[in-house]
Amino acid sequence: MICLKGISSIFSTLIVIIITISLVVPLYLYFYNLYNINRYQINNQYNIYLSKIETKVSVINLNFTSNGIFIYNYGNYPVNINKIIIGSITYHVNYTLYPGEITTLYNILHTNIYINGNSTIILSINDNYYYYQV
Repeated sequence: MICLKGISSIFSTLIVIIITISLVVPLYLYFYNLYNINRYQINNQYNIYLSKIETKVSVINLNFTSNGIFIYNYGNYPVNINKIIIGSITYHVNYTLYPGEITTLYNILHTNIYINGNSTIILSINDNYYYYQV
């Protein structure tokens, strides 16, 4: 009888150890995947934040026509201009301005327009709005 009690306690200890070891792999995989997903999301958000900070665009006004207004990207990253709002008129465009590139407003809009003095030009660049007083 004493012999059976010793063997049953050894078997119960072995069963507890086997159950514990068998749970290590699923728990490791769960937390490893959770860590990688969070790291990916953080890196993605950081890259979006960095592109917003690094957006450096200037509007240069030589006269009040779309041929005389220049848009200059003096940043290190290309910018995508999605929308241009001049006064109450909205122009939906898709124009990429590369680092160091300068272009006229006419090249983006493909139309020559007159812009009143003290007007505001709003540019939607990389899904952020930037406004410039002309």
